[in-house]
Amino acid sequence: MSLVTSSPSRRARDNSTSALSRHARAIRILTCLQSGPGFNAAELAKYLNVSRRTIYRDMNLIREAGISIHFDTKHDAYRLEREMQQYLLPDLDGEDLTNLILPAHLSLANAFPGYAQRVRGTMSKLLCHFPHSLRTRVNRIVNGCLFEAPPTIVDEEAAVRTLHQLLVGIGDRRRLRLTLIDDDGGELRKLFSPYRIEFELNEMRIVGRLQGERQPRTLQLSDIRGAELTEKSFVPPRGYRFADEQSL
Repeated sequence: MSLVTSSPSRRARDNSTSALSRHARAIRILTCLQSGPGFNAAELAKYLNVSRRTIYRDMNLIREAGISIHFDTKHDAYRLEREMQQYLLPDLDGEDLTNLILPAHLSLANAFPGYAQRVRGTMSKLLCHFPHSLRTRVNRIVNGCLFEAPPTIVDEEAAVRTLHQLLVGIGDRRRLRLTLIDDDGGELRKLFSPYRIEFELNEMRIVGRLQGERQPRTLQLSDIRGAELTEKSFVPPRGYRFADEQSL
């Protein structure tokens, strides 16, 4: 009787395939848990066509990866910890990714120094979580679209930093201490509550309210010498609360 043994290379391939299967199954388990209704081990085993012992091993793999899962005894179901749910990627297909990435690639903001490179870096971080074939297709579409930037709106590093501070102020509802150019060419420092930024081809305007003024004021970025974030919060008037009332 002859004994047939597998070669080391074949065993390595089998182990690699097994590891990939475990990781793929772990991702499917996370997708189930993220979908809302709870699943227990028996339900997951039936859905994935594996044993409950396999599900327990997969749960340990997920926990070892730093993702917190607890068992809800009241509802007999596994649950993702609430703070972990926000870190899981939504189920996006190629069209979703293209709709998300292409506008950023063709944005007028790419005319700002260094912005296009940062957008590329963010795109890469997002795409690395998706299959190679999907990444390739999206990259082909993005690279097949050319954006001809207009004359640079922001051409100084200090102005780019000011723009970043304004964006943080809008997002966090924090006032900024602006250094402005007055009518005599001197400098004036005032608190400013930023409401929104308006972009046009060769111009950018900042709408907000200066300290001591009752009505919103529109400033040009070129009027601002510097901007410093403060811890002072503000509430924008109703006409500028659209960001809270309309989700993306």
